[in-house]
Parts: sequence; C-alpha cells; structure tokens
Amino acid sequence: MHPPPNNLPPAQAQLMACLATQETHYAAATELISRLQQSGGAGQQNELTELQRRLARIRSTGQEVQAATEAFYREGQPKSPLLDAALKNQEVKLLEFLNQIDQLQQDFRTIQERLQPQLDSEVTRRSMHQAYQRSMRTG
Repeated sequence: MHPPPNNLPPAQAQLMACLATQETHYAAATELISRLQQSGGAGQQNELTELQRRLARIRSTGQEVQAATEAFYREGQPKSPLLDAALKNQEVKLLEFLNQIDQLQQDFRTIQERLQPQLDSEVTRRSMHQAYQRSMRTG
C-alpha cells in the first residue's frame, strides 16, 4: 500500500496511513510465520519471541485503525474509491494472516502430539529415578 494522496480529507488520510502501517506489520509477521513453518518450529525460540512482539504491534495498530475509522465516520465524508480499495485489500490481508496463524497452530499441535510420548516417558523415567533415590535413602 502506498502513502495516501494529499487531496484526501484529514480523517481519511489518517485512516489510510494507519492501514498502510498495519499492512507492513501483517507482512512482517507473515514472513516470520512462513519461516517458522519451514523450520517445523524446531529450536526457534527467538523467532517465537519475535512473533509475539509483532503480534503485539498488530494489536496496537489495530487499535489505531479503529480510532482512525471512528474519526473518519464522525467526519461524515463518503469513502473514496481509494479508501474502499484499501479497506477491501486490508480484509484480504487479514484473512490470509489469520489462515496462516491457524496453520501455524495446527503445525505446533502436530509437533506436540509427536513429542508427547517422548515427554511422557522422560517424566516417568525421572519419577522412577527419584523414587529409587528416596527408597535408597530411607531403606
């Protein structure tokens, strides 16, 4: 999305600028999600932390978009074709982003299901080891 033209009413220009910022954050988070999916989530704690930061930015800009939208509607001006196109584009980007988040969640569930038996056996082994050590001390 490009910067809004100068001939738009102020509230519409502000809303377009907020949408452009939000689109930038969607793109950055989407790229990060793609990298996480390609790596299978293995050993990617830094990327997960970065994803949390980017999601926080998306929430923050979402609040800015909401405030700018309310200001635009208070102004009472009709939507320009440019704003209408930007809103439709934003809706498409949001749906793509949400689908990618859903897929990432499914990928992590699959990884968890694959690792759960290993984790369970490790917990059992540790519990047995601790019980054996306690019995040796008291026995």
